[in-house]
Amino acid sequence: MIVNDRETAPEFLMDALQRLGDPANARFVLPMLDSKRDVLRLKAVETLQSLETQSPPVLQKLGPAILAQARRQPAPEYARSYAMALGAVRARAATDYLIRAAGHTEAGPALAATYLALGRIGAPSAVPVLTRALIAEFPKGRENAVQALVAIGDGSAVPRAFAQLAHERVETRFAAAEVIAGIPLESSGPRALELLRERTPASLAPAAYVIARLKYRPARGQVELQLSDATAAEREALARTLGWLGQSESVPLLLRVLAEASGEGRYGAAWALGILGDARALDGLRQAAGSSDRKLALLATEALGSLARPESLPDLRRAVQAAGATRYAAVDAIGGTPGGEARLMLEEFAQSSDLELQLAAVRALAGRADAAPASVPALIAIVDEGSTEGARAAMAALRKLTGLPYENRSQWRHWFEMNGR
Repeated sequence: MIVNDRETAPEFLMDALQRLGDPANARFVLPMLDSKRDVLRLKAVETLQSLETQSPPVLQKLGPAILAQARRQPAPEYARSYAMALGAVRARAATDYLIRAAGHTEAGPALAATYLALGRIGAPSAVPVLTRALIAEFPKGRENAVQALVAIGDGSAVPRAFAQLAHERVETRFAAAEVIAGIPLESSGPRALELLRERTPASLAPAAYVIARLKYRPARGQVELQLSDATAAEREALARTLGWLGQSESVPLLLRVLAEASGEGRYGAAWALGILGDARALDGLRQAAGSSDRKLALLATEALGSLARPESLPDLRRAVQAAGATRYAAVDAIGGTPGGEARLMLEEFAQSSDLELQLAAVRALAGRADAAPASVPALIAIVDEGSTEGARAAMAALRKLTGLPYENRSQWRHWFEMNGR
């Protein structure tokens, strides 16, 4: 088999290699990495990635050959596809090559791909260059460096990341927190707790995030202590941390914060109460769902959906009737609430002349176990009488609920007349 730029439709040939799924054929793709056409180079990478899932050891053997090609090809426009290819086959031998490339490549797709490749090959020696990327003014590079560091999983990245929790750039602080959370060390929870106690404004929220992600429960008392202070900084982050920690002992404090007249702590409290799912939060969340503060109303409505209690249905109905994004969160919440009353409410909204509301209600019905066969007549009515988009959504819901493959109105009408009435 020959695959090169001169052959007819090389994309077709690489598609065939992917469908065949034989990793032994991967070597035929390598010439395309030197193609003058960027689209073909990226198609070659995609093919290598697809075949690598079939047999990683076979693809890893191609690492030296790809690395040799990369070294012979100095043109910068090839750097991205070669980095991706080396990552795809997990070419550990390319570690030094990729680290050097990261040092002299300008911010852009090639550098971002280089960072990801270093993660794919699992190169601990790349930790210094990747942690430096956290402080660079290159958002995609920072994002990929976080992924790479977590994939490598080397503990030496953690103290380097802690050093950035007070960085002047917010995005860098939280990128560092992601690294710390993604490489769990026994020392990280206590260290984050110490930062929390210091109450340094810059590092407080990322330290709380680390505690949350690591579920470092010994920190709960300190988090609650600071959250209970109405003048404390980052109260939304502190309240969210209590949700992550998952301890019901925090519910009374979160309810007090939720009931405050103002402040961002209420947002974190609403979110955390939804995560905790404690029935004691029902009344407080119902009241917050009617707030004139749109963010609070939205978060409280979403939290009511997590509690999934029929008592909240009147509040959710009012939220649906209001304008704004909260109405769609309310539809989702109704969709997750058990019982016939919730299902009938969704059927009612599915008849709405407001297309967006109708579509949201139909999607919610499609996710309910009790909607088949009970809601089939309502969906058939939308198929018969609704707009094209509404009918399409209703037919998709019917396929999901019934397992039947019908694609058009007449097929569903015939089936319903024969079986549904």
